[in-house]
Amino acid sequence: MKSLVVNQLGDDTVRHYLPMTGVNAVTFATDIFAGTWKVFEETSSLGSDTAVVNANKVGVQLVDSVGHKTYLRMIAKSTMSSDDIRTALTGLTINGVLVDKVVFVDFSPLTFA
Repeated sequence: MKSLVVNQLGDDTVRHYLPMTGVNAVTFATDIFAGTWKVFEETSSLGSDTAVVNANKVGVQLVDSVGHKTYLRMIAKSTMSSDDIRTALTGLTINGVLVDKVVFVDFSPLTFA
């Protein structure tokens, strides 16, 4: 079991993955963190890696209309093209950035035995 805690104070945001239940993460955050925080508890895991032979390692820079940027890394299905990924990301808000432009910094094939 693990939990993601997002801690924010002013313009600073820090994300922590903690190896504990959501209840314990709330206690930890209450005792330690300044500012505001949210706890997201992992309740299930989806997907499977048993049949995956090929995939793409993808790194993108996401830019909004005024130039704010964030970065996102992922392992994408081998059937996903750069156009598919660009279409899926455009219009989403990720890390406070409303994605208008997707710049690929990595798009490399992965092969698993």
